[in-house]
Parts: sequence; structure tokens; C-alpha cells
Amino acid sequence: MHLSVAGYLLTAGSVLDAAGMKTMLAGWAPAETWWLNDVLAPAGEPATWTAVPGRHGWQVQATAVP
Repeated sequence: MHLSVAGYLLTAGSVLDAAGMKTMLAGWAPAETWWLNDVLAPAGEPATWTAVPGRHGWQVQATAVP
């Protein structure tokens, strides 16, 4: 992920909307790049998460039992 100087100047210190909640760009420097790779091992089966309507937060979707 790369944060351009313009992106930094436009967002640093600002409160940003994110899916109905608020977040802030923090811990980044202008023109900084972070390389994300798959260094983590899977902890189990993948799960689908959905937003909880009318509430803050997320929940795991129930899976059908075969």
C-alpha cells in the first residue's frame, strides 16, 4: 500500500467516514509504502462477516449444516 504525498496532505488529522463509522489516517508518513504479504498462517475455515443492521459492529454469518 502506498500513501502519496497528496493523499497524506488531504487526509492526515482528518476524521474520515468508513461504512457509517469514523476512522483516521494514523501511523503513516508521506510517500510511505508498506508491502503486505501472506506471512500469516490460516487459523481455521474462512468465515463471512456482515454488518449488523441498526447496530454498530459485525457478526459471522451462520452457515448451513449439511
